[in-house]
Amino acid sequence: MELINTKLFLVIFYKINVYGFPAELKINGIYPSLEIAEKKQLELLDNNIINKTKIENNFEIKYGKNNIISWIKESKLGETGSLDLRPGY
Repeated sequence: MELINTKLFLVIFYKINVYGFPAELKINGIYPSLEIAEKKQLELLDNNIINKTKIENNFEIKYGKNNIISWIKESKLGETGSLDLRPGY
């Protein structure tokens, strides 16, 4: 099946909580191309990135001025059930 090999790009994020509550890891969206995922990630960070850290496969963790930390994970359709959402895994 050709659909099973379809690449997906997940924009994952959490907001730094300054009040001592645990951060919640969330998926902002699942997109069909890296270009769209990067655009959505930039919107999530209010178009204001203050720092970047390289992780796997040329992906980066991006730190927004709005206290949101985000990264993109690549997956394939049908394989997201075993995907580790942590950056670099």
